[in-house]
Amino acid sequence: MNFKNKTVLLTGATSALGQEIALHLSKTGAKLILHYNNSNTKMEALEEILKENRCEYKVIKADFSNRDE
Repeated sequence: MNFKNKTVLLTGATSALGQEIALHLSKTGAKLILHYNNSNTKMEALEEILKENRCEYKVIKADFSNRDE
């Protein structure tokens, strides 16, 4: 599947599987919207790699189980 210039929303981006998916998509030219809940350190590490890959991305920190967020 071709993800070049497609926008992909990835929830749980700091989980092991989420990180692997984000890294794979970053190499395909996809634009990423990354969601995570509470793992700031893991997101910072992922962002460093995405920057190295010159990936266009946005980050959303939210607890989707909490309607107030």
